[in-house]
Amino acid sequence: MMRSNVESWLQAADTTLNNCGIVAEGKVVKSEYERYLSSFGATVINIGIKATIAFYMKDSDHKLILNAIAKILATNQYLTGVCVNQGVDDLKCLVMGITDEMRLHEYTQWIVEASVALKLMIRTYELDKKNSNQKDHG
Repeated sequence: MMRSNVESWLQAADTTLNNCGIVAEGKVVKSEYERYLSSFGATVINIGIKATIAFYMKDSDHKLILNAIAKILATNQYLTGVCVNQGVDDLKCLVMGITDEMRLHEYTQWIVEASVALKLMIRTYELDKKNSNQKDHG
């Protein structure tokens, strides 16, 4: 069994949350971001990594989550073998990584671990209630 990277990626996750627009001024910008991160792993298990990434690429808020995951993987040099060209952005590298059938399981594990690190770190921030799209369930 492969060793989990989650604990060693917490600092990168914290930095990424603040740098990519998910957290601003010490608060989670939209409650949806926390929900998207919370459901990411379950979505991968239910429909697979390729379908999950395709789904998350369709919407700008979901895509922000993928960008954050890609940034963590790039920061920790897990995408360097995928993208030899320096001009390719992190998200494109992540997508290229899941097309490598020989290493798909490995990339899937890294992607899920990065999402878990983000999920753990986002829970340390308070929600910015004025910018959140809270739905009335009454």
